[in-house]
Amino acid sequence: MATVNLGLIKFRWQGAYAGGTAYVKDDVVSYNGSSYVCILASTGNLPTDTTYWNVMAEAGTDADIASIAGLAQGDILYYNGTAWVRLGAGTSGQVLQTNGTGANPSWGDVSGTFKSMNYTIYGQQQVVGGVSSANSKFTNLAVTVTPQSASSKFLISATINGETFDSPWDYVFNFIRTVGGSDTDLGDLLHTTTGTAGYQGIAAMPTSYAASSTNNDSTPEGATFQVVDAPNTTSAITYVPTFIGNGSNFALNRCVSTGNENFVSTMYVMEF
Repeated sequence: MATVNLGLIKFRWQGAYAGGTAYVKDDVVSYNGSSYVCILASTGNLPTDTTYWNVMAEAGTDADIASIAGLAQGDILYYNGTAWVRLGAGTSGQVLQTNGTGANPSWGDVSGTFKSMNYTIYGQQQVVGGVSSANSKFTNLAVTVTPQSASSKFLISATINGETFDSPWDYVFNFIRTVGGSDTDLGDLLHTTTGTAGYQGIAAMPTSYAASSTNNDSTPEGATFQVVDAPNTTSAITYVPTFIGNGSNFALNRCVSTGNENFVSTMYVMEF
């Protein structure tokens, strides 16, 4: 009577393929992420040899994704035309953008779009000195911002109201950018160059008039000036308007003719 071995009428899982193992028909092994069933007994023949093996379950793209090195939180996986690859997280504030058909996606900065607005409105008096060789800061109008990206630009606009006194006067306004305690003069970026070259100026009072002890105080003046700055940093920035006078002082928001500090000055910083 014939003898039937019930253990040989079903597939037998043998684990990972080993070159020194003798395999018989219906043995199943794993190899490079796929599984193979033996169709002809052999030893030392790779599962990819179709004389001895048939594919039972073939590895898919998941195995490719699982093998990508360096994956981290925030990564995005995309197909580059030949394989699945990772796109590392961009910097804070960037957006994912397509580069068209046949190109890979990338992170980019938002361009030409309003990002933030910061401002100061100040209605009290602040007197600054008018040393002609230095910028005197209107510290009460300072605005501090933290750029959303290094490529951000800033439109800075100030309206200064008040008057000069104590001396014959001509004066100009400017901006200072401070990053990490270091000041940068933005005068060469201003649009108008009346008075000191590169600064926003106000026409001078005639010396013959201002020299009189009864006429030292000016008529209340105002100036609106602005500049576009590209600081190329993500560190906190402080912008402040400044004053340079010909030895005179400037009283922010003051009007001697009424005896009151009844003006308001403003400073706006827009990021885009």
